[in-house]
Amino acid sequence: MEKWLDSSPKDHNKIENLKAKVKETNWARTSAAMSDWP
Repeated sequence: MEKWLDSSPKDHNKIENLKAKVKETNWARTSAAMSDWP
């Protein structure tokens, strides 16, 4: 992961977007799981 710190800004943006997407997906999954609870 440290390697990414040295990559170009464009790559850095790609990684940030990926991280944000993963976070959103995880949150959506968590919300869905919670809404299944009684």
